[in-house]
Amino acid sequence: MNIISEATRTLPYIKADKMNIISDEATRTLPFFEADKTKGIIITIEGRYIPESYESSCQQMLSVLDVFEDTQIPLSVNIHISFFNKPGKKSVFIILKRLAQMHEKGKEITINWFYEADDEDMLDEGKDFAEIIKLPFRFIELPETQMTMTLEPLDGDICCLGMAGVGMIAIDWGDESEIEKRMLNGFVTQYSHKYSGTPSPCTITITGAKITSLDCKKNNLTSVN
Repeated sequence: MNIISEATRTLPYIKADKMNIISDEATRTLPFFEADKTKGIIITIEGRYIPESYESSCQQMLSVLDVFEDTQIPLSVNIHISFFNKPGKKSVFIILKRLAQMHEKGKEITINWFYEADDEDMLDEGKDFAEIIKLPFRFIELPETQMTMTLEPLDGDICCLGMAGVGMIAIDWGDESEIEKRMLNGFVTQYSHKYSGTPSPCTITITGAKITSLDCKKNNLTSVN
């Protein structure tokens, strides 16, 4: 996980086939996508996948697969989708089908399908794909994590945190207020809480799935574990 205190983390798209890393930042409808050649070939697809149509949403990913088709290096594909609509599901199917075609030609490919410990629906989606598409699938459960931090808000009685990740989290702001539940995405989203009086310091506990980025620049962070 990245802990950011001064600036937010960005993952710009690099359109260059000869680069070691080709990546595209997540949006509110498309997942984070990255192809990394520095450690073999690892393709990561992570986040929400809710495009309006499937025709154009997966074209960039397919073009990246074409670049790697003729290489002799094994290909690992990490898929961690927190939610998809029908066009998103069809896009995943098209990508997997293209990978199956490469696999039939002799390309060594492994699909790592990640799912949250309490998300049986997404596990079942992966198993359905594995029954239809002839590819080696590995199903990997992501355990629930917990993070506790102590900080002093720099904006008086308002605490603001930026977080990115995949899955549902529960935020205990440490003031006996109602537990706040939020669904994380692949891009940094700001979450704020107004305290009764000025907290100095406050202890916040976040429980949930995978947190990939934490932006604390609006607070004086003193500890995190």
